[in-house]
This record gives sequence, structure tokens and C-alpha cells, in this order.
Amino acid sequence: MVAVWMLFALMVYVLEPIVLHRLFHEFALRNKDRAFAAAIGLHAAALIISALAIGAGVLGAHGGLP
Repeated sequence: MVAVWMLFALMVYVLEPIVLHRLFHEFALRNKDRAFAAAIGLHAAALIISALAIGAGVLGAHGGLP
């Protein structure tokens, strides 16, 4: 879970303001549909990774993991 939060913080506070905002804005101006699909896909991936981290935490707290 710590790794998920570190990745989130890196994206939100470092990469997005410095690099990703400009690149994604230019990409969205060129192709709105692909930009929206990419944003949805990346958010879905983040949701899946977070759900796996939560599931692993629950299993670990209840003795399900070694």
C-alpha cells in the first residue's frame, strides 16, 4: 500500500505538474477520443492496483499471507 501511495504522490506532485500536464494537453488537443480513452485506462489501472493492495492488506491482517 505504501508503494501505491508513493506512486500516487509521485504522479500528482512531481510528474503531472512538470511533464504530464503539458504532454497530455497537447495529446488531447490532437485527439480527444484517444486522450479520454487513455485517461480512463490509466485510472482503471490505478483502481485495480489499489484494490489489489487493499485485498493484500486485508488478507495479511487476517493471517492469509505468510
